Amino acid sequence: MLQLRNKKTIKNNELAFSSRLICQFIGGRHTSQYTSICQKICSSRVFVTVHDLFGSLHGDRDWTLFSRVGISHLLAISGLHITMLAALAGWVAAQGWRRLAPRLPRLAENLGRRGFAAWVGLAVAAGYVLIAGFAVPAQRTLWMLATIAVGLSCGLRPDPWKVLAAALVAVLAWDPWAVRAAGFWLSFVAVGVLMFAGMAEAAGGQGGAVPAAGDVADDAHGKRAGGLAALAVRAWPVLRGATRAQLAVTVALTPLTLYFFQAAPVVGPVANAIAIPVVSYAVAPLALLGGLTGLAAPLHLAHALFAWLAGLLALLAAPGWASAELPAPAAWAAALATLGLGWCALPRGLPARAAGLLLCAPLLLTARAAPAPGGLRLTAIDIGQGTAVLVETAQHRLLYDTGPRFTADSDAGGRVIAPFLRAAGVDRLDGLVVSHRDEDHAGGAASVLARLRADWLLSSLRPEDPLLRELGAAIAPRRCEAGQHWRWDGVDFSVLHPDAADYALDRSSNAMSCVLRIDSAGGSALLTGDIDAASERALLARGAPLAAGLLWVPHHGSRTSSSPEFLAAVDARLAVVQAGWLNRFGHPRAEVLARLAAGGARVLRTDESGAITLETGADGWQARTEAEARRRYWAGR
Repeated sequence: MLQLRNKKTIKNNELAFSSRLICQFIGGRHTSQYTSICQKICSSRVFVTVHDLFGSLHGDRDWTLFSRVGISHLLAISGLHITMLAALAGWVAAQGWRRLAPRLPRLAENLGRRGFAAWVGLAVAAGYVLIAGFAVPAQRTLWMLATIAVGLSCGLRPDPWKVLAAALVAVLAWDPWAVRAAGFWLSFVAVGVLMFAGMAEAAGGQGGAVPAAGDVADDAHGKRAGGLAALAVRAWPVLRGATRAQLAVTVALTPLTLYFFQAAPVVGPVANAIAIPVVSYAVAPLALLGGLTGLAAPLHLAHALFAWLAGLLALLAAPGWASAELPAPAAWAAALATLGLGWCALPRGLPARAAGLLLCAPLLLTARAAPAPGGLRLTAIDIGQGTAVLVETAQHRLLYDTGPRFTADSDAGGRVIAPFLRAAGVDRLDGLVVSHRDEDHAGGAASVLARLRADWLLSSLRPEDPLLRELGAAIAPRRCEAGQHWRWDGVDFSVLHPDAADYALDRSSNAMSCVLRIDSAGGSALLTGDIDAASERALLARGAPLAAGLLWVPHHGSRTSSSPEFLAAVDARLAVVQAGWLNRFGHPRAEVLARLAAGGARVLRTDESGAITLETGADGWQARTEAEARRRYWAGR
C-alpha cells in the first residue's frame, strides 16, 4: 500500500510547490536566487525520500484512518517529538560540558551543566519549531521548555503547573486568536490531564496489586526467574501509569474531539499504546537520522515500520464501533461535558462525583432539527470552486454534486463534505446526484461514498466513465433523464435535463448536466449544474417548467450561461453562485451579475459569504450565510 518512490518520479509541480513554500518561509522573497536555492533543496535525495516517506502517508484515506483510531497527533509536529529532540540535544550538550566548561569559565559559572544542556536543547527545539511552522501545540512545547531553561539557569526547579501557565500566557501573548484553533484546546487540555493523572498516580503510590519480587525469586527457575520478576515489578507501575494516563486523556478529550471533529475514537487508548512507542522511539528518530545524514537506510526502515503500523491500525479501525461519530454538539454542551468529566476525576471521598456524568448528557442530545413535513432546506456547502448542495426534507437527504478534486489523493468529498454531513447528523444519503463529469462537480463522489451509504446514484456519466468503475458495486448508478420524478415528504423532485435523446449525441459534459427542479409548499428551486446557453434554449423549446423562486446560477456565473431569456423564464427572487474566492475563471462574471440584478434577483455568493443555508418558510425562501451567522468583529472594517 505504501511505497517509496525514486526521486525522478516526483512531479515538477510538487517540487515547485515545495520550493514556493520554503521561499515564503524564508521571508516571502521570491527572487530568482531564493527560488534556485529552494528548488535545489527540494530536489535533493534526502528531501525526496522524506517527501515520499511522509507525503505518501498523508492522503485523505490515510488521515481518515489515523483520525478514526485517534493517532493524528503523532503525524503532526507534536510536543512529544519536539521534547524528544530537545532532550537528545541536551544530553549531547551535557556530555560535552566537561570539555567545554574549562574553555568558557564565565559560562560555566553562570549556567552550570544542567543550565547549559537546557539552553542547547531549547535552541534546537526553537529551530525545529520554526521550521515546522510554529503551530500552537509546537508553541506550547517551546514556551514550556523555555520556562524550564530559565528556571534551571536560576537554580530553580519550576512547578509543572506554573510552567504550563507560563506557556499559556506566552501563546496568547504571541497570538490572541490562537483560542480559535482546535490545537490550542486539545494541546493544553491534554497536557493538563496528563499532569493531573501523574499527580494522582504519585499520590496513589504503590498501592496497586503488584507481585513482590521475593515471592517469585524463590521459584524453581532460580535467579533467572527472579530477575524477570524483578523486571516485571519495576515495569508494572510504569505500565499502569501509562495506561491510566492514556485512558484519562482519551476520556477527557472526548467532548472536545466531538465538538471539533464529531468523532471520538473508541479504540484510541489501544491504538496510542501501540503507535506512540513505535512512532516516537523508532519512526521519528530514524526519519531524523536519515534526514540529517542523508542515509537512505534509516528512512526505508522507518517507512517499513510505519507501513506495518498502518496495517495494524487498519485492523483496529475496521469494526463499525471503532469510532463513535455524533452530530456536532453546541460549544456550551462540550464545555459542560468537560467540566462534568473533570468533576468525576476529583479525588475519591468527595461526594456526588458520579453526578458529573449528568453534565455530559447535553453532549449526546444536541442534533440539527430537520425541516417540517412539506418543508425544504438547501445548503450550499463551501467547497471553493465547484458545486455541492445538501437537500433536506423532513425525513430524506440528497446530495447534489460532490465538489472538486484538489490532488490525486485529496478532494472536497473527504476534506469538506463528509465532515459537514457528519456534523449535521447525516449518516446516510437517500440519494446522490452527480450532475456531470467535470472534476469540480464529481471530484469528491468516491470519498463521500466511502464514508456514507447512498441508496442510489443519478448522473449523466457514461457507463465506461472511470468514476463508475472506481465506485464498482458500491452503488447502483442510474441515468439522469428528463421526465424522472419522485416525491419525498410532500416535496416533489423532477429532472428537466438532459433529454434521453441527448445521450446519442456528441455533446459536452457541461451540456449534459442534470437539471433538477424541487417544488415544496413554501417555494421552488432549480439546480442547474453547468448547462450552457444552448442547453438553456433547449429547455425553453421543450416548455420545461423553469419558474422558480430560487436559482442555482448555471456554471458558477460563467458568461457562456445565464442567457437573458433563461433568466426571464426562471424569474428567481434569490440566486446562488457557488464559486471559489478569487478563482482563476473570474466567476461569476460581471455581465451575469448585472442580468440577475436587472431581473430583481438577490445574489448570494459562497466566495463572499461562505456556506449558505436556504429554507422555505411562511414568507418563502429564508437565507442564512455563515458570514452573517458567525460574524467577526473585523468584518466590514
